Amino acid sequence: MPGHGAVVDRSYVLAQHDELALVADLAKRAHVEGLRDVIRSFPYPEDVSRLAISRAFMQLDA
Repeated sequence: MPGHGAVVDRSYVLAQHDELALVADLAKRAHVEGLRDVIRSFPYPEDVSRLAISRAFMQLDA
């Protein structure tokens, strides 16, 4: 969100986009295949990944 945090360059934004897209794809996989095997692929610590996954599952279940 503009105005929140440090100013970043285009390469940072693109890398963050790719990381978030990966998380979204992994969450979709986990929703279908189960979480146990997929969680190791997330780019975040497990506690952060579980939070992202729970939020994704709420949207996917809606």
